[in-house]
Amino acid sequence: MQNVEKKLKEIEGGKVLDVATGRGEFMNLINEFKSFASIAAIDNSERTEKAFKEKFQDVEFQIMDAVNMSFQDESFDTVCLSNSLHHMPSLEKTLNEMKRVLKKDGNFIINEMLSNQQDEARKSHVLLHHWWAKIDMIFGEKHDPTYSKDEIITIIDTLELADYDLIEYAWNIENPKEDKLINGQLKVIEMGLERIKDRKEYSSFKKEGEKIKEHIIKNGFAPASAVFIVGKK
Repeated sequence: MQNVEKKLKEIEGGKVLDVATGRGEFMNLINEFKSFASIAAIDNSERTEKAFKEKFQDVEFQIMDAVNMSFQDESFDTVCLSNSLHHMPSLEKTLNEMKRVLKKDGNFIINEMLSNQQDEARKSHVLLHHWWAKIDMIFGEKHDPTYSKDEIITIIDTLELADYDLIEYAWNIENPKEDKLINGQLKVIEMGLERIKDRKEYSSFKKEGEKIKEHIIKNGFAPASAVFIVGKK
């Protein structure tokens, strides 16, 4: 994580756009930039709007589809997409839109969890995330499995950025087998099962959920490792 923190403090963000901001989790990293003039955030989910505006009153939030942004060309000095590559119905169009609204020589930032190269505690996160993603898909939400490191590099290469740095990192957990942490993740599985209790897929998801519980109890839980990528348009 130290390398990411060092990189963040080198970024002169200027006018920043956070795409598919969700609950605004990436705001904490943007606030670590060396400097920035303003932050705008967009998401197509109205569910997040009220909570986001209450939490981040200094950020301009708009309901907007990432594949068809209303911003003019070259409107921002920095564009960001965090943990959302696997949520995009049309990833290529989204990335092209981000590039369109980014100024020449601007910062193009991708932050994304990895599906591979995980130890057993971090694998717990991947298993749980992918299981929950399949539940989301039942209800019509776009939520694919997360990408491998090589797949993400392939995606970034299509953008033809002038240059980019890729930093692999992981959040440290002092005790992945802490009871409170383990019990919290087991409750997440129960929440997922409650969500689909009336669906025909319930029994198969329950069986898979029980296997994930066993893995978490045996190996603990830690956030999956991720990649932080900063390139120039």
